[in-house]
Amino acid sequence: MNPQLPSLLEHLEKEQLQSLISPSLLHILAHYAQKYPRYLLKVHKYYDEIYFALSYLVEQFFLKKWNATMVEHLLNWERKYVGWKLQSAGINRNKTYITCNLNNTDKKQKLLTLTLFPYLIRKLDDCIASLSKRLTTPGLSFPKARLYGCIIKLYRKLKSCWNILTWVIRILYMCGKTQYTNVIDLILHQKVIYAQRTDSSNTRNDAPISASTKLRDFILENGFTAFILALRLLNWWNENDYQKYFSVSKTWFTNLGPPRTTMASDYHTGTSCRICGSIIQNPAVLTTGFVFCYPCIQGWVSENQCCPVTRVPLLNPETSFWRLML
Repeated sequence: MNPQLPSLLEHLEKEQLQSLISPSLLHILAHYAQKYPRYLLKVHKYYDEIYFALSYLVEQFFLKKWNATMVEHLLNWERKYVGWKLQSAGINRNKTYITCNLNNTDKKQKLLTLTLFPYLIRKLDDCIASLSKRLTTPGLSFPKARLYGCIIKLYRKLKSCWNILTWVIRILYMCGKTQYTNVIDLILHQKVIYAQRTDSSNTRNDAPISASTKLRDFILENGFTAFILALRLLNWWNENDYQKYFSVSKTWFTNLGPPRTTMASDYHTGTSCRICGSIIQNPAVLTTGFVFCYPCIQGWVSENQCCPVTRVPLLNPETSFWRLML
């Protein structure tokens, strides 16, 4: 593998991060549209068009200044155009590959495929979903039902072929046989490498930069970087389901039943184990503060995943108790 090229796992992480932006913004907009429908309902209705326009402007700024998309700039990557030229030495002709910075045409092509292509895919998905609903409506004529079914099958086959071709290119990239990770970059002859910002100061103009331009660049560079990092944190939070854990933990000590009446038959002294009833051997303390025999609490937690006294659920049962070395 070329050390300048990011690994396939890094590319997959980039695509996952890119796919989080639009659904997260839509979720936030839908939340506030319920509170302020007078102002945000129309924005929510035309969300795809507004997101397309905003993403076009943002990605245009990053491609123009950094030769990279917004997410690629966050990962410290940049794009290069891969071309080739023929070198003739007598009878033999050798094809030599060269890399150079993106020109304006390359940036516009990447910009359209980065913003317009996902927008068209979302619209096509909506059309296919509406056609699928029409197939289930009663009274639909046979020719229309057959036409709708053919369109849906054709669209699904095209998406399957696209996904298969994408994974073939990814496997070739992982094996070092190509420099591209998707079909679009292969068509555009653009590869992604680790950025080298050392000579960026030499490419800047000597003209003075206004304060408004500096403020705009600062907001676009740092604001969107902070937003993407917040998306990462939000995705990590949702995947680990910590919100549900903390909401349940509030009721652990408020919804407990009445204390059980202590009888002489089930009375335990401070030196007896609450599980086996004998004197504690090999003591181990649980996160709830109770001490048990180490083998007893180990077996109990693996089966019940809660405190044997308070019945409070344990977040990480395997690491919720410690052996006391007395």
